[in-house]
Amino acid sequence: MANDSRKAILAVLIVVALIAIPAIAIITLNSSGDNDGIGNVAADALGRQVVVESHEKIVSCAPDITEAIYAMGMGQNLVGVTTYCDYPQDIVDRKNAETVRTIGGYWNPSIEDIVDLQPDLVFINSGVETQVELVSQLENLNITSVALYPGKDLSEVYSNIRMMGQVFEKEDVAEDIISEMSSKLGKIESITSMHTLKPKILFSVWLDPLFTTGGETYVDEIMTMAGGVNIFGHLTGWPQPSMEQVIAVAPDYIIVSGTMMLQSPEEIIESLERDPFWSATPAVQKGNVYVLTGQAENCFLRQGVRMVDAVHLLAEILFPHDFGADVPNVIGSEYEDYLEPLPDFAQGGLVANMPLAMVRE
Repeated sequence: MANDSRKAILAVLIVVALIAIPAIAIITLNSSGDNDGIGNVAADALGRQVVVESHEKIVSCAPDITEAIYAMGMGQNLVGVTTYCDYPQDIVDRKNAETVRTIGGYWNPSIEDIVDLQPDLVFINSGVETQVELVSQLENLNITSVALYPGKDLSEVYSNIRMMGQVFEKEDVAEDIISEMSSKLGKIESITSMHTLKPKILFSVWLDPLFTTGGETYVDEIMTMAGGVNIFGHLTGWPQPSMEQVIAVAPDYIIVSGTMMLQSPEEIIESLERDPFWSATPAVQKGNVYVLTGQAENCFLRQGVRMVDAVHLLAEILFPHDFGADVPNVIGSEYEDYLEPLPDFAQGGLVANMPLAMVRE
């Protein structure tokens, strides 16, 4: 029975991870529409022209959408969110106070619960089939919906922010958010780019059996922007390599997405240290195994405005001397406490400070 439960949890986790994969073409947005309305979107992620008459009552069908709505300063207009929407803390408090309703899960939002809230606007993720199915139902009920991109990479995240800027008539706010994200990423790169060697990273979403991150995924881009190399970046999606392959590529760092595991983070690290295969990797031998839980995990797996936090945190793990950082091996919802202020100019960048096992660019 326990084995069946593990398989069920694994199936859910892998499906959640796969939301980073869909490659939907980005359509240029134009705020100068001919239709009257508060916010005109020339084309959303489904290619529809949308006229938003009001956004006083908003429903969000995904955690990353909820976070972006808050970043735009529109969080107080939310009346419905998913069970997984738990950031920022204000949305948790409002759910507990029952001033915001839950409309179901990420994969199974309830059309009945959404309609019962009588929203003016519903945001959906175009990479989730069950959410896309809501669109026609909402149209038949004269409820406006806007489809956002799945966020498979940073460019789609920026497109979603700009789309929200159009909807809310806050294009300047959207550009400010993008500018701030871009600036932080630039500062991180100014530090990490000084290194001629890059740490090799294995990002695991499950350990037994092993599922890791391949190329052309959101997490792969995080690893690259943080100054590392995804050891399975030559593969696509979320591959399942053998332990012999892992040992052959010799990862310097292992990052484990640990919330869904059946062990505590400490137990996960100890199990790798005891395992004859995992203990043969440089990452385990040098104590470079990091387990993400809570909001630390979420900022890596939610394709949204906190992508910069994930890049920042991973860069500190890879290059602690350059950032003056001391990140523990178990990282949870307190992860922001470990994000050191980013300097305007790179400091350090000494190759001598880096792990011995590296690959050249």
